[in-house]
Amino acid sequence: MISYVLATVLSVFSLIAQAQDVQPSAVSETKEAPAQASDAHPGTILEVKDAPALTISVRSANAALKAADATISKISETSLKLYTGVLRLYLSKNGPLGGFDLDKPIGLIIDPQYGAAAVFPVQNWETIQKNLSKEGTLTPLEDNRFKFTQNDGEVFLLLQDNWLAVSMDSGSAILKAIPQPCLDSIQQLSKIYLVGAAVNSSRMTTQQLNDLLQMFQSQLEDGLSLEGALSDVFKKQIQTLTDSISQSLKRYQKDHLTFLLGLNFNPQFGFKLDVTLCTDPNTETAKQFSQYKSSTTRLAGFYNPSSAAALSVSSQGRLAIFNNQQETFNALQNEINKQIEKKYTDERKQNELKRFADALTAIVAKTFSDSSNETAVTIYAQPDSGATVVAAVFCKDAKEIENMLFDFIKNEILSGSKTMFSCYNGSKRNAAIVNDVKIHTLTFTLSKEDKNYELWRKLLNSDDVVIAFGFGKNIVCISVGADSLNQLKAALEKTGTAQPSPIFQYNVQYGTLARFIESYNLLTENEAEQFAKFKKTMGKQFNAPCQKASVLFVDQTPSACAIRYQEEIPFDVIKFVTKYMKLGE
Repeated sequence: MISYVLATVLSVFSLIAQAQDVQPSAVSETKEAPAQASDAHPGTILEVKDAPALTISVRSANAALKAADATISKISETSLKLYTGVLRLYLSKNGPLGGFDLDKPIGLIIDPQYGAAAVFPVQNWETIQKNLSKEGTLTPLEDNRFKFTQNDGEVFLLLQDNWLAVSMDSGSAILKAIPQPCLDSIQQLSKIYLVGAAVNSSRMTTQQLNDLLQMFQSQLEDGLSLEGALSDVFKKQIQTLTDSISQSLKRYQKDHLTFLLGLNFNPQFGFKLDVTLCTDPNTETAKQFSQYKSSTTRLAGFYNPSSAAALSVSSQGRLAIFNNQQETFNALQNEINKQIEKKYTDERKQNELKRFADALTAIVAKTFSDSSNETAVTIYAQPDSGATVVAAVFCKDAKEIENMLFDFIKNEILSGSKTMFSCYNGSKRNAAIVNDVKIHTLTFTLSKEDKNYELWRKLLNSDDVVIAFGFGKNIVCISVGADSLNQLKAALEKTGTAQPSPIFQYNVQYGTLARFIESYNLLTENEAEQFAKFKKTMGKQFNAPCQKASVLFVDQTPSACAIRYQEEIPFDVIKFVTKYMKLGE
């Protein structure tokens, strides 16, 4: 059993090492920014001076088993405790994996300089020797080195300072002496994450990262259904995003970036993914990071965690979607015009709608070109009352944008546009004023002749579509849907003064979205039946808030500058997915 575990672990990581073909490169001393106080020992700094190219560390076997038990209890899957129970038996003093220290970290190292090896903490070497001898042949070599032979192959072992290194390669440097930087890296990584695992990659090549990026882009495009009206726009944005990241990677080796990935199970919360890129503060990359340091937001009211979905981008957080703005909006404009030509055969109608689309696209483009890039979007999706989208952007001169909109409406009416005149009759100037923001509304009725009438009717829970526009000194906001005016007023009332915030943050209520999708009747008969069973299984939990939070922010210490991404998934979500997967079997 023990030999199978060791051989399997090493086989997997040898394949990874071969696939990566990691090349050595000089790494200057850099220090990792500390993890958040709730997840790390105070003052913990990860030193990666001369660290391996790739180090993976698990805090300890006991910590991992306790985290697994907590997760199993929270998601009410008691049958899974059988597996942790069996593992504890194997790891017990008299078990086939006995003799290891269950309270110290376990590590995996891949590096051309040190070799590839799994590193285990040893409590009782005599017990380990006894267990290995039962499973195969343990042959002593020189300097605390051993060869373990079994029917399915052989591995080489080195015992040093209560650490056991296991490698498939008899000549690797790690079997001659476990380098201290390797052990330091394993121990420091395990301190940062209270439970779970961390991966530190300090010496991957630029080409390896670019290959990884291209693979990610390919998978993203394959996984998204882009056969819609905005397919070209979406594809262009994916390309823009990956190009932006690719440009950043060119500074990777020159600026000695280090990469830290943490996987943490929190017994009170759930699962957290934490990704950090760190570099010396004097490098070009650090200067790029520093522009985000004073990230603030004034749109807290629009970012509402109780909504079905919400997104907030702070004033300093420039996303790739806002780069090359003119190109983006040109693509959007062209795509809309193509859809108009496809849908309408009347040339006069085509020209009128194209004028509308061009003017509105120009207004949107003007808004974002003057924007501080502080944007928030919230989606309320209640099956009983309909959906409403509320969005806002802070910009330099919202009044100018307001004037552009009403000049466009006035000019169209004067030119004899019946469509615009009809819309204008359904409008109301200054429908409300909240915090010096004037709100205007525009109401129009859904056409029953439209092929998507039933879907829109179900989505909005009304035949009337109300669009609310708000313009203040430096804010442009819009709300569309069933309760647009009230939702926009409520969001503006909550909007406060500038405050520290992540660069990027979003939130999703899975239960709310799932119920809303179900209300469209988009499920097949079989899917609807499974979904009904799923809701019954979940009970009250199905209706409870089920949040997923994600943040992107920059952290700086006197010795390092880091950009960090966190993803938090509560136990409710894990339970949600677990139950769904079981029903799908």
